[in-house]
Amino acid sequence: MNEEIDWSALNEDEKVQSPEPRYRGWAFRFFLYSLITHLATYVFIAVRPPGLYDPWAYQRRLAILGLIAMITLVAALFMLILSHTRNEAPSLKRKITLAGIIVLGIFQIVTKVMAAQFFFSQDY
Repeated sequence: MNEEIDWSALNEDEKVQSPEPRYRGWAFRFFLYSLITHLATYVFIAVRPPGLYDPWAYQRRLAILGLIAMITLVAALFMLILSHTRNEAPSLKRKITLAGIIVLGIFQIVTKVMAAQFFFSQDY
């Protein structure tokens, strides 16, 4: 039961190398997280009954969901770039992630522009 390990037998060449991480899989996961966060944001906006919530708390929750969605989208883009630079084999996950990042990225830009126009058009 108590076996002695001969550490001198392990040379640098004989050490077990950890497998290279699959960046396309992580890119796909982060894309799915971003998609789920976007859908949660839309449901949060659509289900809100008027007059029942504190507006400041509502805006803070929307801002937090938006920030999480943007961070996961940028993480998916970063992992997709790593997947491409590490010459991983192209796959369906990579294509879906690329198309999804483009669509959600355009949507993020459009919503930020619309929010900025709304904010600057208000008279305070």
